[in-house]
Amino acid sequence: MRVVIHNYFPARDTVSSTTKEALAKAQQIDPLKYLVGIKGVKLVPDTDQWNAAYVFDKDLIELQQKFEKKTFLDRVQTILHESGHRGQVKDPETFKAFKAQGLDSNKNFLAMANKVHRDDYAKSGIDNPDEEAFAESYARFALGLPMPAEIKAFWQARVRS
Repeated sequence: MRVVIHNYFPARDTVSSTTKEALAKAQQIDPLKYLVGIKGVKLVPDTDQWNAAYVFDKDLIELQQKFEKKTFLDRVQTILHESGHRGQVKDPETFKAFKAQGLDSNKNFLAMANKVHRDDYAKSGIDNPDEEAFAESYARFALGLPMPAEIKAFWQARVRS
C-alpha cells in the first residue's frame, strides 16, 4: 500500500513545495518503509536547536519552522532520521539487533552525527546514543552517505532479509 505523504499536512499548515517533495522522496527511498502508516507530519514553531522530532506517543513527525530553510538533501535526511526513530518502536527486532551487535556506541554516533548533535554532545553528552546512532545510520543508509562499515553491513543485511 502506498501512502501519500502530501496528505499528512493539516490544512492549517503551510509548507513549501520543496518540503512536500522531500517527504515524497524520503518515502520513496525509505528502505524498511518506516514511514508507511505514520499518522502525521506537522509543521510547528521553532522551540529548540533541533529541526524535527518523532513524537512517539502520537506517531507524528514534527518539523520546526527552521526546517523549511534546509537544503533539499538535508530535509530528506532529517525526515529519514525521524523515520529511523519511528523504526525503533515499529521494528523493535531490528533496533534490538542493532544494540546487540554493539553498533550503538558513542563512537559510532559521533562518526555520523551532524553539527547540532556534536554541539549538543559537547555540552551535555547524549542521553540516547543508541537511538541517535540507529536513526542517523538509517537515514545515511537510505541516502548512501558515509557511515562505519559494520553499520552499513548491518543495514544491508536487514534490507535483504
